[in-house]
Amino acid sequence: MLSTVALALPYLISVVEFFLKHFSFAIGLAVLVCTGGCSNSGNDPAVATDSELSANAASVIEQTITTLDGDSSFSNRFDHVLITESSGLQRSQQLDGVYFTHNDSGGDAVLFVTDAMGHDLGTVTLPGVAPVDWEAIAGVRLNGQASLVIADIGDNNQSRGDVNFVVVAEPDLQNLPFGFNISSDSHLISVSYADGLSYDAEAVFVDGDNDTVVVFTKNFTDTTQQAMWKGSLATGLSDGQLVLEYRGLVLLSDDPRSNAITDIDIHPNGRELAMLTYGPFATGRIHIWQADAGEGTADALLRAADQIISVPLISANIQAEAVSYSPDGNYILVGAEAISSSTLTVIPRR
Repeated sequence: MLSTVALALPYLISVVEFFLKHFSFAIGLAVLVCTGGCSNSGNDPAVATDSELSANAASVIEQTITTLDGDSSFSNRFDHVLITESSGLQRSQQLDGVYFTHNDSGGDAVLFVTDAMGHDLGTVTLPGVAPVDWEAIAGVRLNGQASLVIADIGDNNQSRGDVNFVVVAEPDLQNLPFGFNISSDSHLISVSYADGLSYDAEAVFVDGDNDTVVVFTKNFTDTTQQAMWKGSLATGLSDGQLVLEYRGLVLLSDDPRSNAITDIDIHPNGRELAMLTYGPFATGRIHIWQADAGEGTADALLRAADQIISVPLISANIQAEAVSYSPDGNYILVGAEAISSSTLTVIPRR
């Protein structure tokens, strides 16, 4: 009997944590909605109508977004039950505190919209897109329009001949109701490597010029052999295809698996990069480079990192796959796979 209780205890604790998190969030959301115009008659509970929810949609989303403040790391599971393998993470360029994430291989072409607590704000589906192995997402401004580049570049067997980028404009969240589910048009760019070979890759960012897209290959067995490839996003959008050129090897130590590159993000200041790799026990490491004066941002990765931050093992975040800076650059957020779901860990940038 005692052994049975001991085995069940972690499950019971997670159930309680799940209930408390979702129950408190639901109560808080109900209060926000009712603040915008609920009425109460007699002893009946207040119920917001569809028109009232629509009229107050923007304010509800804005008030739901968690404002980051503090010097301690924390982790939560994503609220949306379909986020099982968070493999890419990118902050919104339009609404501070909002992030886009997506699943790994397989599944539908869906972007999940969340905040730093993992709250489910809504979803964006991309009709006509058939994901094979979405591994990363990057932010860019195209002709002044906040946009996202989704990288379908995963290739574990190094045999794909159809890797690509999916480019989509960020939806205007200010005009959407809480829990929205919308569709959005996208542009497909066929991607190849200049040497004609196939590579597994999981990390991409767009440099501060809003044109140079940078991809990093992944190598489990020899982490000194992970390469940087560059191309022009404008060329890809114009031609519908993009050939990436080799630009050198990322300077990481030979630490099989632990230093395998899984994602990267560029700081809002455009001069710092945070590269995510696996860490000891498959948690995660964040390698930080700060570009020197006269040094290209991406070129900084050809030398040793300036700092390495360990991703804390909390809330069962067992395999780090996605990374994004907060809008102010004071925090780094990491998406990771857990048991049957994914987690979002927030780490103060020190």
